[in-house]
Amino acid sequence: ARIDLGDGGPPTALAYLADGKGLAVGRADGRFHVVDLVAGAVRRTYPGHQGPVACLAPTRDGLGVASGGEDS
Repeated sequence: ARIDLGDGGPPTALAYLADGKGLAVGRADGRFHVVDLVAGAVRRTYPGHQGPVACLAPTRDGLGVASGGEDS
């Protein structure tokens, strides 16, 4: 299935979530999305950074995602 993330440039970082059903996708425009892979939909979009998202890491409890970006 294809999940539409809208405009925002190519993915720049990916991280599977602890629940095994989610994926965090960082974008060149500084946003990152949390995608539900089972439902095939975006759970939430975070504004994130002024530059591209460089890295993503899920928290151990599975409730959050840490992100790093190329902010100036």
